[in-house]
Amino acid sequence: MDEEEWVVRQAQYWDSLAATYDCVYDSVWSTRENALVASRLISLVPPRVMCNVLELGCGTGLGYDLLVKNTSAKIRYTGVDVSSKMLAKFERKYPGEDIHLVNAAVEEIQPDQFKNIDLVMAIFTSASYVRLSLDSLLRKILGWMNPDGGHIYLSFLNRASLRLALEWGLRPEIQYASRRTSGGAVPAMRYSRSDLLVAARTYGLKANVVSLGPMVGLFELPFAWPLNRFLADFALGSHTIEMIA
Repeated sequence: MDEEEWVVRQAQYWDSLAATYDCVYDSVWSTRENALVASRLISLVPPRVMCNVLELGCGTGLGYDLLVKNTSAKIRYTGVDVSSKMLAKFERKYPGEDIHLVNAAVEEIQPDQFKNIDLVMAIFTSASYVRLSLDSLLRKILGWMNPDGGHIYLSFLNRASLRLALEWGLRPEIQYASRRTSGGAVPAMRYSRSDLLVAARTYGLKANVVSLGPMVGLFELPFAWPLNRFLADFALGSHTIEMIA
């Protein structure tokens, strides 16, 4: 699949979910996932300072919400998403907020479009919907970042995911359907822990690779959350893997 078709399909798919997306992820399990991701994000944002944040695949605004509700930092926020309908919902949810939204595919963003970014984030596997090699994606991101330092939080679908392995084996490119949705799928890339660490080392990044746990999408019952978190540190089959650098 070429990049142009990939981008078109991304826009169509996420537009189709925009109206119901927040409801799909309104559950006790999702709330706990959100809290875990928030704890990781705020560790990258110094309190009570101005922080320039760029979110790739910002959707309806969950990442922005997690930041502003969980840190005392002053967030200067830019969100990028290929779905115009997702962005329209984002704007309706946060009227009057000091946010800047860009309707574009990450692949189309120019190297000089952003600068002095302190945190680049793509949460809940958003980085898997970008049709760039890991090397190209990191090179683009690092070109936008503050030369004096900053952080990256990128979440990907795991090539060894228990949820996805039966249908797709270990192939990197798959057709993915979001949780409890039907009637369509979107192309996505999967990566291994080794893929992320090798790519990070290429650019001299000290990266930590973590996950949300192997039961995501399989057994999302509240009582299973502690076991899911325990297994996340040991199991290869976690649904997501996240590069934090």
